Amino acid sequence: MTSRTIVAAIVAAGGLGSALWLGVLMGREQPRAGDSLALDPTGFVEPARNSPAPPEIPDPPALPPHAETLPPLTFRIVTAATDDAPATPAGATVRSSQRVARTRDRVWLASDNIEKEWLFRRNPVDPRRVSGYLTDHATKTILVYDETDLRITQGLRGWLDVVTMRIDPAQVDALPAGQGSAHVAGWSFMHHAATAPDAPLEEIWWSDELLLPQRFVLHESGRRVTSTIEQLTTGVDDGMLRDPDERFPDYRMLELADARESMH
Repeated sequence: MTSRTIVAAIVAAGGLGSALWLGVLMGREQPRAGDSLALDPTGFVEPARNSPAPPEIPDPPALPPHAETLPPLTFRIVTAATDDAPATPAGATVRSSQRVARTRDRVWLASDNIEKEWLFRRNPVDPRRVSGYLTDHATKTILVYDETDLRITQGLRGWLDVVTMRIDPAQVDALPAGQGSAHVAGWSFMHHAATAPDAPLEEIWWSDELLLPQRFVLHESGRRVTSTIEQLTTGVDDGMLRDPDERFPDYRMLELADARESMH
């Protein structure tokens, strides 16, 4: 396999769906609703001459004050995605799980086989912003994603989307309180449920203290997705949160833009 082919394969797999991105949706490569800057992560299309200027990128969402004091957590998130159609054929449910380590300024995640892994870092100057690394162990390649790369290819608006597992706290607040709560590893998760049958977020057990869902059910792209956090413990392995070029000094590191250039 040539260097160019390797890079092309990594870029094509760079969508967070390659690691199921925190259980939100298998193979998710579509933009967040309302994100007019989304591009296909498998390639880059040069804009036509005299084309209008691209729309201005909005500021990242603000963080609640207690995002500064979140405890370090390690957990597994298990997801099942099923066709929304009433008559779902046998075997249509797709299941996967990821390992996650989260602190107030770094999030590491990987599929169980750890063929690829992500590390997201909060910007130390502007804590609303985020950058990331995608490490592919098969090809010993590390792709570097800046804030714009993550917004365009992954639909991540900023650090808030990373630390909350893509759940918008404002969306949770808009849901009526449900029935009771769940208690996991000493933490309480309050139940919220939508009243409309076609609501994108059907129900969720949410901890505002942790800015974390314990379980949620959503509808996206014709599928019903259920994600559950398991094996929740306090503390992380600091080694996993080190920058990948320190952990894997013999790997090739490329900026995403440079990787795309090498494909042409």
